[in-house]
Amino acid sequence: MFGPDIPVTDADTLRHTDTPHAATTMLRITPDGDLAHIRHGARDQAHGSDPNRFLQHLRETATR
Repeated sequence: MFGPDIPVTDADTLRHTDTPHAATTMLRITPDGDLAHIRHGARDQAHGSDPNRFLQHLRETATR
């Protein structure tokens, strides 16, 4: 699914099975640092169905 130049982190062994969990939000980070929203998930739920709201939140948070 991912090419050899794409870092993938597997932390399933760190998860507590009695703690609720959800799919992760996926972002694409371009070589020039731009963000693209690829898949909705747990991290962007609070920002509604518009992925641009989540991306704007990330950009604002990064400048603090």
